[in-house]
Formats: sequence, structure tokens, C-alpha cells
Amino acid sequence: MVRRGLVGDGEAVAVVPLRGGVSAEIFEVRAGARAFVLKRALPRLEVADDWRADPRRVIVEGRALELAHSIAPAAAPRVADLDEERAVLCMERAPDSMVDWRSMLLEGVVDVAVAERLGEALADWHRETAGSAAARERFADRSHFEDLRLDPFYATVAARYPQVAAPVGAAAECLRGVSACLVHGDFSPKNVLADGERVWVLDWEVAHYGAPVFDLAFLLAHLRLKSIHLPLAAEEHLAAAAAFLCAYARCGGPVDPEDPDLPTQIGCLLLARVGGKSPARYLTEEQRALAAEVGLALLSDGRPAGPLGAWEALG
Repeated sequence: MVRRGLVGDGEAVAVVPLRGGVSAEIFEVRAGARAFVLKRALPRLEVADDWRADPRRVIVEGRALELAHSIAPAAAPRVADLDEERAVLCMERAPDSMVDWRSMLLEGVVDVAVAERLGEALADWHRETAGSAAARERFADRSHFEDLRLDPFYATVAARYPQVAAPVGAAAECLRGVSACLVHGDFSPKNVLADGERVWVLDWEVAHYGAPVFDLAFLLAHLRLKSIHLPLAAEEHLAAAAAFLCAYARCGGPVDPEDPDLPTQIGCLLLARVGGKSPARYLTEEQRALAAEVGLALLSDGRPAGPLGAWEALG
């Protein structure tokens, strides 16, 4: 950080390792009144399965975060420095008032306003980059999406659930065949910081120019998993999903919430979180079985229709 001009030579700094993910080393660095977060991606993710990915994906993350902040500055942190030679990203640290949304949801606190702000921000990012030649060229490389999503999620699910291998394979090919706008690729509650005033979306390392339906399906799948884990708050999770979709549509997001591919993608992602390489650790065995049933129902011939079909499946 001294070499990059972020802190002065001899200046007192405090460095604290941070946790919360499986794909990177992350540190908080404080120097005087300034606070940063430093991130370096891991070549092997910290999960039970052997899951490897190019650590230079943090460069993609830094570039995507810069673009995201320029479009919606209130919804993404500012990049302080991107060292492409060392593959290290440095960004501003979030205010102490912001906490990760996943923790809030797992405590049964479902703030629908957070979901609404996420829908607005995602629509801005999708809409403003749709048809952009510059964004398409800058984020054309999909290798990180293949390594971190299509292979560990879709290919693994197709192998472990052969009864739905055909629709899962078709869903993956659908994602490969679309180049419409900048896609976050990991639009999950764990990557959202929130307080009463704003939201920040983090972890853009899977960003690419692709199919925007994936981002919507990713968040909705996570909300459905939370509703399975906390059935007493299922109605609140459903309300959050509806608010997210309504805000996205209202702000001109390019995905039609009634797109029939949306529940299919949600089904694939639900199965991925119980039978893929990155299972949702908070689910009990009984809850895993229920999530798998919902995912299989969304991929069956009699699948529920509509963007909230994941809640209609099995009640």
C-alpha cells in the first residue's frame, strides 16, 4: 500500500483479517482516519470439493466495481486502487452502520426496503450497460463465470440429478448464448451491505457481459432458501422477492419478470445450493431435501409459472 501511494512510508497502520467468504483473502486496513478493504482472490476456494479458479478474477472485480460505482455511486463502494500486476483490489471500507444482509435475513429480520433498493440498483446496472460496446469488450471474458458458476453449479447439478440433466444443461446453454449487459454473477444477500439509508453490492469477481436473468434468479433463489430455513418468515421473504422484482421492472430493467426462463434458472440454483460444490451450510438435512424438491419441481414438465413460482412449488 506504500508502494501504491495509499499510505505514507512510516505511517502507522492497523491490519485486521476479515472473514465471510470462501473465495478470497480480505483485510481491513486503517491508516489515520482512512479505512480500506484489501482483497486478493484465492486460487482454490475454501469448500469441501476441489474448486479452483484463476485468482486474477479480482482484476475483473475491480473493473466491474469501478463501472458499477460510476452508474450507481450510492450502491457500490469506491475503488481506491487496483494493482493488476499483483492482482490486489483496494476499496473504501463500508461505514460501521452497514451490516451484511444475509446475517439480517438469517436472524429473521427481512427489510423489504433493502430488496427494493437492490432491484433499483440492478436495473440501473443492467439498463445502462445494455448494448454497450465498451462494456461488452471489457467484460467479454466469461472464464470466471464458467469456473465459478456454470461448472460448479450447473454441470455438477446435472451430474448429481440426472433426472433433470436435460433442462439444467439447456439452462446453462441459454446463459452462454446471451450477451446483453453487465451481469454481477453473485447477486446474493451475503454480498449486500445495508443500513437504514442505503445498500452496497460487493464481490463482482464473477462479473461478465451476459444474460441478466441470472442475477435475478440468483437473488430469488437465495430468498427462497431463506424462506425454507425460516418458515415463520416465509411471507416476509416472499414480500421481499416481490418488491425486488417490482423495483427492477419499474426502473427499466431489461428482463421481463414473466420471462419463463426465470423459474427454470431458480430451480437450477436451488439444486446447486444443496447438491452443488457450494451448499448452503445453514440448511438442515430436512431443509436441504425440501429445497431440492422445490428445485426439481421448477424443472419438471408441470413447473409453476411466473417469477414467484419458487414460492408456489410445494407451498
